[in-house]
Amino acid sequence: MDAPVVAASVLLRALSLCVLLCLLGTAVFYLLGQLDEAVSQHRRDMNARAYRTQLYFDQREALLNYLADSVVQVPLREDAPLPVIEGAVRHLPLGQVGSRQQLQLLLPARAERTLRELGVRLIHVGPGTDASGRWLSPINTETAGAPIGVDATLLRLHAAPGQSPPQVQWLASPQAPGTIHLYRAIDDAAVPQHWLVLALDAAASAAVIGCGTTSACALLDASGQPVPPANPGKGAPPSPWLRELQGDRFGFAWLHGLSLLKGIGQDDWRWYSMSVQRGC
Repeated sequence: MDAPVVAASVLLRALSLCVLLCLLGTAVFYLLGQLDEAVSQHRRDMNARAYRTQLYFDQREALLNYLADSVVQVPLREDAPLPVIEGAVRHLPLGQVGSRQQLQLLLPARAERTLRELGVRLIHVGPGTDASGRWLSPINTETAGAPIGVDATLLRLHAAPGQSPPQVQWLASPQAPGTIHLYRAIDDAAVPQHWLVLALDAAASAAVIGCGTTSACALLDASGQPVPPANPGKGAPPSPWLRELQGDRFGFAWLHGLSLLKGIGQDDWRWYSMSVQRGC
């Protein structure tokens, strides 16, 4: 074969290979760009939902801290056992501490409006109340019955001893699935006897925690267990590896897709979200 023909054939094949490699490289870069855009969009959506969830619970934790800090110790008065209203502030006796002291909650009318706006109810649990505590707000709770899912024994067992300053604890009600209680000790005893509790609205909490049908979302307690009601969409429940992960995390979960773990609140609970492919 003539040498110029052979050279031209080799050059043509090399050129064809270069063109093919360029096309493949362009396709790979295009797919990577599309994948990166899709991942970025998923991450923005997950972060937005995580921020909404975090803000929801942060507001209620801040309210509980404010109310707990509004509890004062006053001299015990046997002749004034009933709530006293001074101006726009209700003075609610919460029970005796020590020999001649009692706890008293100073509850402003503005704080009561905030309780209604946030859709939470305030409960006092102490040695002088029944096992389920008693309602403090809203005021018209005579027909509401005893609080469900609040038990002094559960609060005492769940609370971490020796916290200084006291922190907000979270408890999922075993008697009322879907109801989350935030509570904080309000006395200075080594083993607390008095707590203020916020009962969150179950439907509102579920709406904030949940996701659409393309994502699986749930709240995980401090032990990594999902707290009902979970909204898994079309996905599977949390895998065991979720319970082993620490801190905030975003990345790919094997056989699941993109996942986001975000710390929520002061009691080491976490919110998680996993992307779920349509049709799964």
